[in-house]
Amino acid sequence: VETLIKSLEKDTEYIKVANGDIFQGGYASNVTRGRIFIDVLNEMDFDCFVIGNHEFDWGLETISVYNDGDLSNGEADFPFLGANIVYKSSSTRPDWIDEYTIVENNGLKVGIIGVIGEGLTSSILAENVENYKFLDPVPIVERLATTLRKDEDCDVVVVATHEYSSKTNQKYAGLYNDARIDAILCAHTHEKVNETLIRTDDYKIPVLQSNTKNITVGTINLTLTNGDITKKSITHYYPSNYSSSTNVLDIIKNYEDIILEGEKVVGYTSTYLSKSSLGNIAANGMVEFTKCDFACLN
Repeated sequence: VETLIKSLEKDTEYIKVANGDIFQGGYASNVTRGRIFIDVLNEMDFDCFVIGNHEFDWGLETISVYNDGDLSNGEADFPFLGANIVYKSSSTRPDWIDEYTIVENNGLKVGIIGVIGEGLTSSILAENVENYKFLDPVPIVERLATTLRKDEDCDVVVVATHEYSSKTNQKYAGLYNDARIDAILCAHTHEKVNETLIRTDDYKIPVLQSNTKNITVGTINLTLTNGDITKKSITHYYPSNYSSSTNVLDIIKNYEDIILEGEKVVGYTSTYLSKSSLGNIAANGMVEFTKCDFACLN
């Protein structure tokens, strides 16, 4: 991905958003609790990270260390966003999570509001989200978009939401005047999305989502003339078409022992294992190992 980004940035610098669920998907990330990806995102100069449901997999406090000022345990060079993530007890956000960030790009100020889908608490282990609740993001986005335009003088306002919901996106499209939204970045469903929504002033809001497992990386390009967006486009790129980055490979080498540990062979089979047969093997293995009466597998 870094090689792809560098090829895109030959002519102009891009704003880079990691839209959640970045810390899951591999053995090395589980063992390091996402530290390996913090190092990689820092190397690629990401501008912000939106909290997704899988960032709760080890308990949200686990990744808070990447924004505590202590370099010894890893530190993100970018803010974590989650404007609608609050404690149940106080309805206040964790102090290490921001509502938005402002990035200056090609002489323009771009405000990025980060939120998570209100209903995604059901996608998280109950005990890991029992102290939190996700508020309805739409009124929060409306308030923050107005703040970004009126108080922060932003030229462009973007919503980065860890969710893909046509119903919620339509509500964002319904915001108007100073609360209007210029682009929507989606996540969670891992689908490739390239579409537009009609805003109240007939402007077509670009809506982007990239595929799962780094199959694609998506960009939104906006051109402003006299303060108005006159051109816009969405493009998906395929990182597999680009060579590996030596800088990222050097980071991976630092975790080589952990990666090799995760590739250890634990058994062999001479027959094909389908999803259903693997499920049965795993469930039976849990019964045998724990001496329980039955086991179920998600």
